[in-house]
Amino acid sequence: MNITLTDKQIIMRRNGDYSEAQSVVPANISQDTPDDGFHYDISVLVKLFQVIEGKVRMEFDARAFLLVKTRSEVYFQAPMRVPAKKAQPANKDKAAKGGEEMKQAA
Repeated sequence: MNITLTDKQIIMRRNGDYSEAQSVVPANISQDTPDDGFHYDISVLVKLFQVIEGKVRMEFDARAFLLVKTRSEVYFQAPMRVPAKKAQPANKDKAAKGGEEMKQAA
């Protein structure tokens, strides 16, 4: 999950293999994030938000470490590296031709 803080809002984005999702939430932002935003493990955040109740305060530092605070608890989340983009599949004609050359050499 990518989180970007800008213009008094939190933008949350998730890109999967087959779909994309985005949600914008109004918030009091004291400092914008870099254009790329911060990346977090979505499964951990989903589990967290399923168990907490009430108002939540999210605090980010300059290195993207996240504190999620409720009235009685504080949760810590470390950022992830930017997810790598998947390589495009190789051209099938080239792969088949290379395979035929290997068979002839053997």
